[in-house]
Amino acid sequence: MIQRSVLLRLHAQARDRRDAIGLECLRLLRSRPMVSSASVAAWSPRLESEHPGWDLAITVVFVDAAALEAYERDPVHAAFVRDRLAPRVESRSAFSLELLDDAADPS
Repeated sequence: MIQRSVLLRLHAQARDRRDAIGLECLRLLRSRPMVSSASVAAWSPRLESEHPGWDLAITVVFVDAAALEAYERDPVHAAFVRDRLAPRVESRSAFSLELLDDAADPS
């Protein structure tokens, strides 16, 4: 299983729509057949008084690297990022990690 994590800092003029943007991302992710699961979290001043520099954290799980590659080439995903997300995002950081599975550990 592959976990893709994306951190987004929104443009100042988009921050008042942070939750709506996050939910829009979540709906898109859940609509894609190659996505096993997805979640979106938002920074909250109730949890951390100091802004961490990121407004949204998106986590997407794929069954394997082939599913991640299919998602990265998906025209619906590309259009959403280009037309809906990119104009609202000031900066982003993304990385993929392989999820550990103790069922696969022979020890």
